[in-house]
Amino acid sequence: MDDGGPLSSIGLLIVCIIINMILYGFGSAIQNISDQSLEKRDGQGGGKAKRVQAIIDKPARFVGTIQVISFITDILIGIIVLNEFGGMLSDWALKELTGNWLVIPVSYIIVTLIILFLVLSFGVLIPKKLASRYSEGWCFSLVDIVSFLMVVFTPITSVVNILTKGILKMFGMGLNEEVEEVTEEEIMSMVNEGHEQGTILASEAEMINNIFELGDKEAANIMTHRKNIVAINGDMTLSETVTYILNESNSRFPVYEEAIDNVLGILHLKDAMIYNEDITFRDMPISKIPGLLRKAHFIPETRKLDVLFRDMQSNKIHIEIVVDEYGQVAGLIAMEDILEEIVGNILDEYDVDEEDIIYQEDGSYLVKGSMFLEDLEDVLKVEFNEEDYDTLNGFLISRLDRIPSEDDKPDDLYVDGYHYEIISVENKMISLVKITPPAGDSPEEGTENNEISEERV
Repeated sequence: MDDGGPLSSIGLLIVCIIINMILYGFGSAIQNISDQSLEKRDGQGGGKAKRVQAIIDKPARFVGTIQVISFITDILIGIIVLNEFGGMLSDWALKELTGNWLVIPVSYIIVTLIILFLVLSFGVLIPKKLASRYSEGWCFSLVDIVSFLMVVFTPITSVVNILTKGILKMFGMGLNEEVEEVTEEEIMSMVNEGHEQGTILASEAEMINNIFELGDKEAANIMTHRKNIVAINGDMTLSETVTYILNESNSRFPVYEEAIDNVLGILHLKDAMIYNEDITFRDMPISKIPGLLRKAHFIPETRKLDVLFRDMQSNKIHIEIVVDEYGQVAGLIAMEDILEEIVGNILDEYDVDEEDIIYQEDGSYLVKGSMFLEDLEDVLKVEFNEEDYDTLNGFLISRLDRIPSEDDKPDDLYVDGYHYEIISVENKMISLVKITPPAGDSPEEGTENNEISEERV
């Protein structure tokens, strides 16, 4: 450094930090500015919007400028640390600490950490956060300065690009060639960062995360169990079938012969109404009417949801019959079920919004027996550690070691401090349970509705 003293070094350090602040702040701003803001500003004239758009459309020159200037400022900061502040601190420490040689490296380490903190905080992190939130103001305020820096450093960035291309060509690579694909972890990291900065809503971040989780879930995880399938016996006449399906909320129904394991096809409400217009079909069994039933599609329980979604989308299939390892019908899965895994519960005008769990004023819960243990764990903050059963009904039956009848009142159960009182039993299945947590474990008033309002359909 020159003999200008510490003031000139401090001034140069501040200039380097300000330059980094401008470049990194502008880079974050152009990533977050909306097209609507650019169009609005462009309509007002001035040319700044066009310059911003030009940088967004062809960012390579701007990125190259950032890399070159950052490299130069890093070198300058390193020189300042080594020649000025580190030396000053070590000289002072040697005098005060009676010449202990360890103070020299320790002094340089301390100064380096302080400067690193200042550069990263004020030169990178803080401007990036501010620019992402106030992207429009940062973009249009700094675009003239950034454009000037890009022009000034064009000769250097051009030489660097030529040298880089030549070296990469020796290894059979191009300058813009992609070395590797972006991983799921990298995308989720960007999503989380966007959520923290406020550019991505919590609901949007959750949907993106749910899309990635489709590959980890199987059809058996979200299917409607065979016990809850609304299916039609193929021996029913068309007129009886129309009367029946008009009282249901579904539009597609599996049609079986003798038992649900023998599915003949899928009946669509629209098809049934069209055929019912012909009086000759009304008294015929629906399984005997040619062309009425559509082909049923079968999948194994282990089919991954992301693969299943693509297959159903490409083949225009709305319902799949899920079959277990023994060839029996395990359940049914609809396109809507997969979509709900991404966007949450979808209710139409015929659906009844029933909750699987309802919080009571006394601190207890009324829970459906069909509720999945995985969902119940999230509410009760307890682990069931059950691999053989998926629902609360299965868990309680395993504890009772028997299937209660409808007029039977089983004894209450106490598991890990939780009190389970069986309220009702329907069709050999525990349908409603009252769960009382241990004293002091109930959620605070005002929070329970947010935690237990979801329903699995």
